[in-house]
Amino acid sequence: MALEQRGVKVGYLASAQTDPSVHLNAQRGFFHVLYMTPEKALSLPAIFWSNLLDAGICLLAIDEAHCISEWGHDFRKEYKQLHKLRDILFDIPFVALTATATEKVRIDIINSLKMNDPYVAIGSFDRTNLFYAVKCSGGSRAPVDELVEELSKDVVCVSSTIIYCTTIKDAKQ
Repeated sequence: MALEQRGVKVGYLASAQTDPSVHLNAQRGFFHVLYMTPEKALSLPAIFWSNLLDAGICLLAIDEAHCISEWGHDFRKEYKQLHKLRDILFDIPFVALTATATEKVRIDIINSLKMNDPYVAIGSFDRTNLFYAVKCSGGSRAPVDELVEELSKDVVCVSSTIIYCTTIKDAKQ
């Protein structure tokens, strides 16, 4: 909305998109910025990308690019397949964005996306807005109850919480 307020034409394509005009406008090059999920990007036919090339696509940016290398592709396997777009968009620069890539992950992203001589910019890993804690569950109560109690102590200063688990099964539980 902030981009639209500044006159930037933006669009969103995903499986949940119900407005067919967005797809049509996208392939006509109407948007300055077009956001789409990896799942949607990989499901679009080659003609869509050809039309975008004709319309003047100039960059493909991949956000949360660490998912190409790290655990993210366990949840969204399409991240590992984004290199397929290179075959269609071979002259278009790819940008991979992430705030959490180790050197190994950066190398994996570069190789997976078939990037040639990329410029790698590394900022600070010091994220003052984040707090990390590791807590092993082992008390007599259920782990979820322990976690809720622990998080409730800090509820006044915590705006949101992300909990990482070692397996998908644990995350669902």
